[in-house]
Amino acid sequence: MMYQLNDLTLLGKGGYKLVYQHPTDESKAIKVMNPNRINDNGEWAHLGRFKRGHA
Repeated sequence: MMYQLNDLTLLGKGGYKLVYQHPTDESKAIKVMNPNRINDNGEWAHLGRFKRGHA
């Protein structure tokens, strides 16, 4: 199931993830990647120097 993040309650945010309250189960949370930490390829921006070339 897909949820609109704008409709959810933001519980907190760290350096790499945003944490939202699950809309139907208060014992659960939804963690998503922080869009400010993503590069244009949809990867973690800080990992570019660690990437390996494809064989």
